[in-house]
Order: sequence, then structure tokens, then C-alpha cells
Amino acid sequence: LLCRQNFLSYVIRTDYATKTKKPSGKDQDSSKGAAAASSAAGSFDIKQVENRMADSIQILKKELSTLRTGRASPGMLDSIQVSVYGKLSPLSQIGHVMASDATQLIVNLYDQSAASAVCDAIRGAGLNLNPQVDGKVIRVPVPRPSQELRESMVKLAAKHSEQAKVMLRRGRPD
Repeated sequence: LLCRQNFLSYVIRTDYATKTKKPSGKDQDSSKGAAAASSAAGSFDIKQVENRMADSIQILKKELSTLRTGRASPGMLDSIQVSVYGKLSPLSQIGHVMASDATQLIVNLYDQSAASAVCDAIRGAGLNLNPQVDGKVIRVPVPRPSQELRESMVKLAAKHSEQAKVMLRRGRPD
């Protein structure tokens, strides 16, 4: 892969190389006003473009971190909302999620009274995970993915990457 700066400069050079060429020959005198107008309209802030593209890449990284790959990742539980104290809260506000090894997640709760609500939320999230309360922590074993699950994750990753490509294209100035 190209590093981000090389990629950005490549995209900008290839897209704008044809737009910034000066006309030659007879048409040069008649199109001076049009060239000045097009160069003023074609100006852009490179930092703004870089920021939009960097945001697109960050969003893709976040989406890919939530995919189940067979390896325990704390990002798998980021989207889980837990109903505690009469309202929905993200799991990250209820406790700290960490991976103890490649096949198990551990949730350290800030308030032990929310353990049953957290277990119910993890079971109901549709991730096929079965949490177990073990004293002050909740252990979440992550099973190996089946062939069907792997295929669906590949399709989902392709969908996320296509969305990121569209966002990158939108980030480029016209």
C-alpha cells in the first residue's frame, strides 16, 4: 500500500493534471479569461482534502475493527447498548472491555449491579456470544467462526471498503 501522503498526492496529481494544462496555439489568447476563471474555481485547500480523506480512512478502520475475525477484539462490543438506570448507555460507559487472549474478552464493570443487564445486552446483540459472570468480571468466550460466518464477514468487509472508496471520492474537490 502507498503511504497516505503519497496516495493523496497521486490522487490529486492524476485528477488535476489535465485540468491545469494551459491551452496552446491560437486558442491561448481567446481563452485567457476562461483559464483564469477555471483556475480560480479549481483552487482548493490541500489540508482540507487531506482531513476529509483521513476521516474516511478512520471510519473504515473503526468499521473493520467491529468485524468478527475469530480473534477476540474489544471493538466487537463497541456497538452494544446496555439498559441501566432507566436509559440506554454504551458498554464502554458501563465497564472496561479488554482481550485476555485470542479467544476471550473480559468486561470489568464499574458497577457490579449492572452485570445481569450487560450479559443480557451481549446475548441480545446478535453476535452469537455467551457471556459468563465470574466474580467481579464478565468473561465472554469468542468461538471460532464457521465457514458461513467467514463468508458473510468477507462480504461485509467488501461493503465497508466500497463505502470508504465512495467517501474518498467525495472528499476530492471537483
